[in-house]
Amino acid sequence: MNFRHAAAAALAAGFALSAGSAQAQQCQATPFACAVDDAINMGLQHIRNAERGTGFFEANNARHNFLAALTFLEKRDGIGWMGRAQGYQGMDPNDQAMVVRMVQQLINGEQSMTNPNAQPYLYVTGGNLMALSAYVATGGPDNVGAPATATQAIANAVVSLHNNQGMQPPNNDGGWNYRNPGPSGDLSTTQFGVAGLSAAENIIEGAAAVLPRVPNFLLADQNADGGLGYNPGSASSSSMAASGLWCYRLAEVPAGDPRSQNALNWMRQNYTYDRMIGGFTPTSTFYYLWAAEKALTVSEDDNLGGAIYADAFGDRDPAALGYPEEERSHYFDFAYTLLNWQDPNGNFGASFNGAPGGWTSQSSHTFALLVLQRSLGGVCLDTDDDGLCGVDDNCPDVPNPDQADEDADGVGDACDNCPKVINRGQDDTDGDGVGDACDRYLCVPDGNPEVCDGVDNDCDNLVDVNPDGSPVVDPEQCATGLAGQCAVGYLACSAAGEVVCRAETSPVEEVCDLLDNDCDGDIDEGLLNACGTCGELPAETCNGRDDNCDGAVDEGARCPGGQVCALGQCADSCADADCPAGTFCSNGGCVPLCAGVNCDAGTACDPATGECRNDCPEGQVPNRAGDCVPADDCYQAGCGFAEICIDGACVEDPCAGVDCGANAFCRQGQCVFTCAGISCPYGQACIDGQCQDARCGGVVCAEGEACVDDQCLADDGCDAAECGPGRVCFNGACADDPCAGITCPANQRCAAAPDGSAQCVADWLPEDPGPGPGGAGGEGGMGGEGGIGGIAGEGGMGGEGGMGGGAGGAGGQGGGGPGIVDGGIGGSGGGPDGDTGDDEGCNCSVEGDAAPNPLVWLGLAGLLLGLRRRRD
Repeated sequence: MNFRHAAAAALAAGFALSAGSAQAQQCQATPFACAVDDAINMGLQHIRNAERGTGFFEANNARHNFLAALTFLEKRDGIGWMGRAQGYQGMDPNDQAMVVRMVQQLINGEQSMTNPNAQPYLYVTGGNLMALSAYVATGGPDNVGAPATATQAIANAVVSLHNNQGMQPPNNDGGWNYRNPGPSGDLSTTQFGVAGLSAAENIIEGAAAVLPRVPNFLLADQNADGGLGYNPGSASSSSMAASGLWCYRLAEVPAGDPRSQNALNWMRQNYTYDRMIGGFTPTSTFYYLWAAEKALTVSEDDNLGGAIYADAFGDRDPAALGYPEEERSHYFDFAYTLLNWQDPNGNFGASFNGAPGGWTSQSSHTFALLVLQRSLGGVCLDTDDDGLCGVDDNCPDVPNPDQADEDADGVGDACDNCPKVINRGQDDTDGDGVGDACDRYLCVPDGNPEVCDGVDNDCDNLVDVNPDGSPVVDPEQCATGLAGQCAVGYLACSAAGEVVCRAETSPVEEVCDLLDNDCDGDIDEGLLNACGTCGELPAETCNGRDDNCDGAVDEGARCPGGQVCALGQCADSCADADCPAGTFCSNGGCVPLCAGVNCDAGTACDPATGECRNDCPEGQVPNRAGDCVPADDCYQAGCGFAEICIDGACVEDPCAGVDCGANAFCRQGQCVFTCAGISCPYGQACIDGQCQDARCGGVVCAEGEACVDDQCLADDGCDAAECGPGRVCFNGACADDPCAGITCPANQRCAAAPDGSAQCVADWLPEDPGPGPGGAGGEGGMGGEGGIGGIAGEGGMGGEGGMGGGAGGAGGQGGGGPGIVDGGIGGSGGGPDGDTGDDEGCNCSVEGDAAPNPLVWLGLAGLLLGLRRRRD
C-alpha cells in the first residue's frame, strides 16, 4: 500500500434544508447515514450563521478558519461517509464565496503565510496548509484579495515550517514546537506541521521532503507502553497516541511496522469513544476523536504481519442501538457519540447532553464535523497501487494509471458501470452490474407502488409518475434553503429520482426595492445612494432637513411667491416689514411663535404666545397633538424626558443617552444588531441581526394560527381598536407596543417580531415627495398609526405620525403590495417648526386593521429579514 500526499477535498452542502423540508423528504440511505447527514448539514449551517459574511468563523479571529474551511472542503458527495470528495468546485456558489472569505482572512491572520522568514504559529500555519492545499487542488481561485495568493501563501508557509523544524537530538530531531524549535519537541503541534506539509506536497513539490526525520522525534516521544505523550517523557494519552500514529503513517511508516503497531496496541488497550485517557482530559476529547478517526482510517491491514489494525476497533453494538444495518467500527462508535452531543441549533461545542467542554466551542464544533465527514486533512491512500489517490484517482479501488474516462463523468472507464453515458452516481437499481443510465430494462416488479426513485416501480413504462399521470410526490410547500423571493418552493421528483424542493421563483438581478431579488441573503446590497435610500438623490426642499445628504440643510431650496426658507418652512420675508401677530422674525422669515419650541409632557405650545401651557380641564393634560387627554394615562398623555410608558406608568427609559452606532439600536438598555438588509430562508426570521428558527414544533404555522406551547392553534385575535393608544394585539390579547420608545438607525423602521421583541428592519424606499413647498404650517394633528407590513417587503409598516406644528408629509408606505395585513400609511405630522420629526428614529406601531399572526410574520417574513448578517 503506497502513500501519496494530496489535498483533501469534499462536497460542501449547497443550502441545508430546514427541518420542515427534511421531514417532508424521505432520506434515500440507511437511517444511521441519514442521521449523520442531517447532523453534518446542521453543523455546516451553524458555521454559515457564525461567519455571516465576515470571513471569520470566530469573531475577528482567523485561527479556527482552517478547520471551518475544511468542513466544507471535505464534506462528501451524497448521503453518508463513503462518497467521493468534491472540494471547492462541488460547493454551492454561496459556500464558495464564504470559503474564499475565510481563506482571505486566514492568510491575513498568520504572518508566515505572507512572509516565509516569519516564525510560524505551528497549530495555525500547519492547519492553514491543510485547508489551502485542499482549496487550491480542487479549483479554488488563487487571488482572494489577500497580500499573497493562495498558492504563494502555501509556498511561504512551507518554507517557514522547513526553517523551524527541530534539529536537536535526542528529544527534538524532526519535531516542531509552537514557534521556536526547542530541545524537546511538541507532538500536538508537530502533527499539524506534518499534516500541513503532507497536504502541501500536492501543490509544492518537495513540501514533504522533511517528513522522513519525523519518526526520529516520534521514537523519542513514544513510551515503553507503546503510547505517546505531549513531549518526550510525558505520560501516554489518547490524543497524543492517535496523533503519533497519524504522523507515523504520514511519514510513510507502514501500519504493520512495529512502531505503528505499538501505538495501535496502546490505543486498543485504552480505547474509548466518548472520553479520553491521559493528560488534558476532558478538554482534548474532540481533538482526540478527530486524531483517532484519521489515524485508524489509514491503518487498515497492509499484509505486513501486524496483529492490530483498524478492524480491531468498534465496541458498540449497532443493532442494540437501533441500527442493525451498520457494522461495528470505530467510526460508528465516534459518530454515535457525536450525534448525541449536537444541540438543536446544530452546534457540537455547547456542552449539550453531557458533552465535554473543549479548548474552544469553535474547535470542538469543527473537530466533530470533520470526524463525521471522515476528514483526512489532505492525505489519502493509494489503495490500488496505480500512483494516484484521492481526487486524483477516478477509480480509487481499480488500478488505472491512464485515468481514461470516455463520458467525462469523473468515474474512470475501468470502474464505470456505464462508461459511455454520464452516471457519476453509478446507480444500478436491479444489481445486474449495468448502470441504470444505460440499462435497457430496469423494471423489477415488487408489488410496491410508484415512488420517487428513478425506477419504474409499477412497471407501467412511466418512471416516477403514477399511472394516471399525476406526480408521485405531493407538491406541498417546502423550504428551498434559499433566501428572499426564492425561499418558498414545492416538493417534486427530480429527473434523478430524488425528492427536491423547487423554488417557485428563481433569482434575478438585484434591484432596490426592499426585496432579496437575487436570493443571496442580502437585501438591496450595493444599490443604496449616498443618503442610504433607493433611487436618485432627492432634491433639496424647504423642510429643515438635508434632503440630498451633502451636509447642508435647505441650501438652494425654493419657495413660492417671494417667500423665504426659514426654520425648515416657507415664510413671508421680514426683511422690509414687521411680522404679523402670532409670528416672529427668524432667519429672514416670519415663522410661527411655536417654531423650535419643545414642550414637556403635559403641556402644549400656545400658537398665540409661543408658551408651553396646560389649558385643559382639571385632571387632563394636552398630548403631543394638543388634544386634552386624562393626565393619569401615559399611553395618551406621554411621559417626560428620558421616560417611557410601560404597563400604563412612566418609568425611566433605559435607552436614554445610549448610542449604539449605525448597525444597532437600543432595546431595554442593551445595544442589539438590526435586521436591515438581511433576508432569511423560509422557516427562519431575523432576530437581533441573525437568522433564527421560526418554526412551531418543527413546522411553520398556517395563516390564522398562533404558536402556543409548540402547537399551531387557531388565533382568535383581538379587537385592535379596543386596545387603545400605545397598545397592540399580540397572540390574541392586548399588550404594550414593543416598538414604543425604540429609535432605529436612519432608513430603518421598527417592527414587532413574533416573540414580541422590537426589531429594526429596512425602510429605505424613497418617500413620495407629495405637493410642492407651501406656506408656513399651522398646528398639525397627530399622525395616524401605521399597519403592519407583509412578507418579502410587500406592504411595509406605516410610520407613526409626528406631533406638533407644521404639516408633515405622508408616513412610511408599504413596499409595494399587501402584507399579512394591509400596509397602512402613517400620517406623519410635522414638528412645531414644520419638520417631520427625527428622520433617524422610528416609533412604529404594530397595530393594523386586523391583528397579524406572529408566527406567520416570523415564518414568512424570514423572506424579508434575510439569511446572513454582514458586518464591517
